[in-house]
Amino acid sequence: MAKPIRQFLSIIIVALFLAHAVPGWQLPLIPQLEVLADDVRTRLYLDHRTDDRIVIVDIDEASLTEVGQWPWPRTVLAQLVTQLHEQYQVKVIGFDMVFAEADDTPKEVINQLASQSLAKFNQPLATVIEQFDGDQQFAQALKDAPTVMGLVFKSDTPLTLNQLPASDFAIPIEQQGAVDLPRPSGFTANLNILQEAGTAHGFFDNPLVDGDGIYRRASMLQVHNQHVYPALALQVTRLALDNAPLHFQLREDSSGRWQVTDLQLGRLLIPVGEKASLRVPYLRLKNSFNYISAAQVLAGSVAKEALENKIVLIGTTAPGLKDIRPTPVNSQLPGVEVHASIISGILDSRIPFQPSWSLTIEIAQLLLIGFALLITLSFLEPIRGMVVTGFILTMVVATNLYFWQRGIYLPIMSSVMLTLVFYLFNVSWSLLVESRNKRFITRVFGQYIPPELVDEMADRQTDISIQGEAREMTVLFSDVQGFTAIAENLQPQELTKLMNDLLTPLTAVIHQHRGTIDKYMGDAIMAFWGAPLASERHSNDAVRSAWEMQEAVAELHQDFASQGLPPIGMGIGLNTGPMFVGNMGSEFRMAYTVMGDAVNLGSRLEGLTRQYDVSILVSESTQKSATEFSFREIDRVIVKGKQRPITIFEPLGPTDKVSKHTQTLAAEFHEVLRHYRQQEWAEALRLLHGLLEQDPSHSGLYQLYLDRVQILSEQPPPADWDGVFVFTSK
Repeated sequence: MAKPIRQFLSIIIVALFLAHAVPGWQLPLIPQLEVLADDVRTRLYLDHRTDDRIVIVDIDEASLTEVGQWPWPRTVLAQLVTQLHEQYQVKVIGFDMVFAEADDTPKEVINQLASQSLAKFNQPLATVIEQFDGDQQFAQALKDAPTVMGLVFKSDTPLTLNQLPASDFAIPIEQQGAVDLPRPSGFTANLNILQEAGTAHGFFDNPLVDGDGIYRRASMLQVHNQHVYPALALQVTRLALDNAPLHFQLREDSSGRWQVTDLQLGRLLIPVGEKASLRVPYLRLKNSFNYISAAQVLAGSVAKEALENKIVLIGTTAPGLKDIRPTPVNSQLPGVEVHASIISGILDSRIPFQPSWSLTIEIAQLLLIGFALLITLSFLEPIRGMVVTGFILTMVVATNLYFWQRGIYLPIMSSVMLTLVFYLFNVSWSLLVESRNKRFITRVFGQYIPPELVDEMADRQTDISIQGEAREMTVLFSDVQGFTAIAENLQPQELTKLMNDLLTPLTAVIHQHRGTIDKYMGDAIMAFWGAPLASERHSNDAVRSAWEMQEAVAELHQDFASQGLPPIGMGIGLNTGPMFVGNMGSEFRMAYTVMGDAVNLGSRLEGLTRQYDVSILVSESTQKSATEFSFREIDRVIVKGKQRPITIFEPLGPTDKVSKHTQTLAAEFHEVLRHYRQQEWAEALRLLHGLLEQDPSHSGLYQLYLDRVQILSEQPPPADWDGVFVFTSK
């Protein structure tokens, strides 16, 4: 029952992760882990080169020291633009800043003049104002150069400053309100005079910063009053590509929302994801682009080739101007470098993208992982399960990195977490649920079988039952001969030690060969094979145990002799057949035991070992199934309480270790039995006398047959006599 429950819960785990993969519902923690994995992959596969097509003109600390604190007079900015355009002939200039307020420099000059005697000045006042009107000069410089002006959208406030420029893009009437793009409520734009002077405009804010503040994605489009505005980086790239046409493609999703799927910039296709966002393709940890101080440009001290035909972004790294952004590659990256990275990625078609078929891949991967782990972890031991889990994790990561290197983003953490959660669940199940089963098995069977067999039973619990059932098994009965006389002369403590010394090695042999101790009866042992774990070799294991038990008794003779005790012998009887096995007893006491006629026959055979003066006797069924041993036939008998005759055998030893001499003696004894059953008494006597001389260790067996032959030769049996000896006592 435990395994189906385990498999059902495993399927539930897979179903939860499949539900997570489908948009609309997410498991906790996985989205956060996904962005961390994104960061790792980004750092792992950085390009580590400097893109010299893009130059950042930096308003750095040195520039602030040289020119003065920010904001600079517009006349200085006009000079900067003029220098870049006329002297250095740059391709395009983008401003990572907004000029929302008028330049106060003319007012300050007028106030200064008003405080002095205007008679000194022959120029008209209007001429003076025009001479010092920085906004006018800056606007003129912007008109003359290819420039992109920055602007800022705001989602947290409806306040607006200045006027937005006209947009070249509008949403079709039938799709208005349904396009999935950021829709800010407020904005800050440039002064109209400056905005109209710039060649193009683009926003440099990022409405899609992740919850931890890290700049991983950037939106390329935003909507205000049903007009679409491109990002600064996108507009700068357009101008750099000779004002290439920009188009975007819309696709309706299942919820009725229109998604921007691709941006077409001239011949370049820019893959975008949710809300027209793209993953910023960072190049290096820092300084992926050449930085030139704005003060050097103003002074004209920069080599022309450093700027000629370059894409220029004007930004700042000065700490006081607060344009520092946390990114996956650097926690303090200048914001202007984020825009430069996007431009570089667009020009090189190096934007990581998530294809439309990524959901299909993710679901297929989750199903494959779930199926593989469900099959393997249910049947493998923990170590092999860990190896399989490690292999699956390796393949998931390797496959994901393979696609990432080719610019294709596929989710990874759902597959990784499914693998880990699935493995941890199964390990926990093994530790908690299966350990409980093991404790139960140990409690029930620990007193009968060795600990290593308990472990195996715990692993194969579907084969274990304590309910009564019928099985083909082998039972063993052993009894020490002459032990009662020895015990009568011992003190209780001495008898206890002697019993322990005797039963411990005999029990060890039975356990070694996977036998189950049924009970101890004084110096006697009852054991069986084939339960609680089923075994196809139960008869071989039982006979081998009997053989080695006799060897253990022989080794004890020396210890007994040192204690002044006489040598002991032990008779063992074995039978194979159908038996009932299970927990049997009363409400007051239960025991795991075997019952049945086959069990009783095993007990009778142990008693017959004294009659035939042999140490081990087995039934014909045991002799046939114990194929690893050689036997010699001893007799055909009817034991007390039975009606049918049985043939009994003595094991000679493992077949590969029986000597030729022993085989010869066994063959001669089989001849004795043949003559005996054919009532050829003289020939039987002759052979028996020869065996007595050759094999005195079995003199009791040979003498028994000599006595029988003597009696039968004097009192011949009936003509139809079959040679079966009937025992009337146990």
